[in-house]
Amino acid sequence: MSTAMEASRRRQRLDLEQRGHDVPSIPQHRTVTAKRDACTYLVNRLVKAGRPVGLKLGERTTAPASTRLHRLKLLRELAIYGKDQIAP
Repeated sequence: MSTAMEASRRRQRLDLEQRGHDVPSIPQHRTVTAKRDACTYLVNRLVKAGRPVGLKLGERTTAPASTRLHRLKLLRELAIYGKDQIAP
């Protein structure tokens, strides 16, 4: 198997809204906050392992990468996602 094919198999894109998402450990019946917490954990774990990870939040999509700056960008996106959906 080529290196490019192996790399594409290891990439993850986390999608909080899609029912058949790539990461089965984020149940869709959970609240926005619970799904956001699960994605935060996965982003940290995957980047630490050197695996490229991307994010899809509504219409916004971030391509997979595995740098520290990319991790911070994803965590920032997750922190603000759903703030308007949470009751005060």
